[in-house]
This record gives sequence, structure tokens and C-alpha cells, in this order.
Amino acid sequence: CILKDYWNIKIPMNKPKKSRVRDASISTLTLINAANEIMIEGNGHIEMAEVARRAQVSVGLAYHYFGSKAGLIAAVVEAFYDKLDAEVLFSVSHESDWLKREWERTLNLAIFYQSNPLSAVILGSLRRESIVVDIEQARITAQIEEGTRNFQKGQRQGVIRQDIAAHDLAAFVLGGVRELMRSALQQPQDQRPMAEDLAKSAWKLIVPCISLEYK
Repeated sequence: CILKDYWNIKIPMNKPKKSRVRDASISTLTLINAANEIMIEGNGHIEMAEVARRAQVSVGLAYHYFGSKAGLIAAVVEAFYDKLDAEVLFSVSHESDWLKREWERTLNLAIFYQSNPLSAVILGSLRRESIVVDIEQARITAQIEEGTRNFQKGQRQGVIRQDIAAHDLAAFVLGGVRELMRSALQQPQDQRPMAEDLAKSAWKLIVPCISLEYK
């Protein structure tokens, strides 16, 4: 501000430089990736100092971006669900057959959970952490809302039974499938079912509940 007054030059003082914004984004992502790795290794346990060392930044910078360990855990969990929603639950398919499309989604969901080591941590040791509970509640609510719209489309197409509200179908299916996935992930690694087998089990339970053929 002194230089601005002295030289009488108009300078956008509050606008951050693009390079600084880019550097901040890179540092944030690096910290989240480091925390992700450590959470997998420690079954959900992390320390800010260890994450900072892994990310090769100062621990002060970690606290600057996330505020606390809980804030960093929240960022990791949010990133996990961002990826899940984008790649599976909210993804757009060009398949016109409703049941076939949703079978593919169920299979992709099983593959996502089984292939991501963080799944077992978030659905296991971290699921009772208050910050994770809050995030999951918000995510589940959004997923049910999207699922409701999807089931309504199926009902309009005459594929899905109409004697049960679309919202109830979405809540029942999403909750049941999530619990099935969680249960499978809590088994020892060498005893977990293959993703396709898990998806088939889920689908055999889902179809009789939603299809007109089983009404």
C-alpha cells in the first residue's frame, strides 16, 4: 500500500497472482495425496507432521491449508467421494436400456470400491469419525436425490414398479448396496469376493425389489 500511494499507480492489491494460486493448488493436492497414502498404510491414522514430510512441505503449510488433522481427513474423504460420484454414481451413460445401464453402474461401483484401497478405510475404521459421518450424510443425501430422479425415469419408461415411491427405492437400493460393499471390504484381502461376483450378488438382490416382473 505504501508503494501504491508513493508511485500513484493503480494496482489490484487483492487479486492473487495466477502462479501463487497454481502453487497453492499443487501443494494442496500433494498434501491430500500424501495423506491418502498414509491413511491406507495406517488404517486411517495420520499425523500432520508425517503427511508434511511425505509431501515435502512444512507442517505449517499443511495447517495453513487444512487447519487441523480433521480438516485434512475431510479433504481426503471429500476427494474420494468426488471421484466416486464422477466416475460411477453421477456418471452419464449412453445405454438406453434402464436395467442394463444400472447393472453396469452396479458393476462399476463394485470395481471402484474393490480397486481403491482407501475404500476399506473410509467404510471401516473411519466411518464413526464425526467429520466423516457428516460428509457421508451429505453425500448419501445427494446420491439418494439423484437416485430418485433415476428411478422416476425408470418408472416413466415402464421398467420399474410404481407401487413404491422412487425415493424409497433409491434409499433402499443405495443403502443396501453400500452395506454389502462395506461388509465385503471388511474381510481379509485374500477372502474378499471378486468385484464382478459382488456386483452379481447385489444385482440379484436389487432386481426382485425394483422390477415390474417381480411385482
